[in-house]
Amino acid sequence: ELRNILRYIEVCDGNLEEGSFRCDANVSVKPQGSDKLGVKTEIKNMNSFRAVQKAILSEIERQIKLVESGQKVVQETRLWDDNSQTTYPMRSKEEAHDYRYFPEPDLVPLNIDADWKAKVKKELPELPQARRLRYTEKHKLTDEDAYILVEDKEMSDFFDEVLKLNTPAKPACNLLVNNTINFLKDKKLEFHQLKITPKSLHDLVSVVESGKVGSTAAKNKLLPELLLNGGSVDEIIESQGLAQVSDVGAIKSCIEEILKESPEQVESYKSGKTKVRQFFFGKIMKATKGKANPQVVNKLLDELLPEPEKTGE
Repeated sequence: ELRNILRYIEVCDGNLEEGSFRCDANVSVKPQGSDKLGVKTEIKNMNSFRAVQKAILSEIERQIKLVESGQKVVQETRLWDDNSQTTYPMRSKEEAHDYRYFPEPDLVPLNIDADWKAKVKKELPELPQARRLRYTEKHKLTDEDAYILVEDKEMSDFFDEVLKLNTPAKPACNLLVNNTINFLKDKKLEFHQLKITPKSLHDLVSVVESGKVGSTAAKNKLLPELLLNGGSVDEIIESQGLAQVSDVGAIKSCIEEILKESPEQVESYKSGKTKVRQFFFGKIMKATKGKANPQVVNKLLDELLPEPEKTGE
């Protein structure tokens, strides 16, 4: 959370791997029920949150083993080795004087003006906690989706621009959280390298909501194209022939032809084996090259298939 706040107010980029955000952890243990902590060690050289977690757990385990075997924990600085998943000594620090503490005569007292503090506070951007709350309360996103979005400030800023276009929040969020993040991982890209615009994502949500394009084509074909190359949603639909077929007459003719060619399956469905319905759905989608509107297909299947007998299946 601290890292996110610092990134949102542009103090630093929060990159642990490059050392622009660091953590040195002090670890000491004590017997259960005791009020006095044992000798502490300091761990350095942790360049990811996962490394911080593993290093602390490893050092806790090491110190417990020392204490339980009757040995002493030495006050020292230790380094984390990500390859061996262990800490090792860097230097010992027995007493405070080893740190070479002394006053710096050239550093004068710094008095911060109250008016300046008030001005800075007023100019602060929306911070992560407030943004998550807005996503969950105003836009009805889940806590998990809000957390994922806010974790990446660039993506979150982009999402806010999409919302300004009156885009439904949930489908737009799904395309970012469930599909775009996977795309970034696969292509080893950062969000700022993508070519998609807020208007393009808005248009993509719109064509799916209107039924012009199926959700599968939107996620697997349209979105990757927009992410990698940008462009117009309508032009991509046209050039790749992705428009969904919703013509009731055309789909009805297709279904009637398939039912006519599949008398055994029709009879099975009629006898109560309703799972055969999926067979018909698959044949229809194959015949229309996946372009038939699923809602129209299911509605027409309800009308054209015979009433199944009740067998309990």
